[in-house]
Amino acid sequence: MISTKNYSLLPDRNTVQATSKAISVLDAILSPDWEYRYYSYNNNWADEEEFFEMRDGSGDQMLVLFRPDGCVINGYAHEFEQPNKAQLTTNLPAIFEEFIFGEPVNSVGTTFCLWTTEEKNWQ
Repeated sequence: MISTKNYSLLPDRNTVQATSKAISVLDAILSPDWEYRYYSYNNNWADEEEFFEMRDGSGDQMLVLFRPDGCVINGYAHEFEQPNKAQLTTNLPAIFEEFIFGEPVNSVGTTFCLWTTEEKNWQ
């Protein structure tokens, strides 16, 4: 399992969102064909939700949901054993449950999960 307790080093969710958009645009410019991109951003994921995906082409993925009231990150590293998702998501706010336990996250898998409902309070 991947683990760290120093979440204070993570940027605030607005910085994560702005960076996600920027690298997705650059990747779209450099790789016009979606299948060859590492980063993608969907600003119309659902009502008041935006979605970012990072994939490395080797099976690892990071899926991020941005909402006005928070952000959740699901990571999957294929070389690591998947831990018990219920333990990883203890105290997960209800606003993120559909994303984390539904699709596409359920099909991808979960090696780590981080979320925040405040500016800089990652859990």
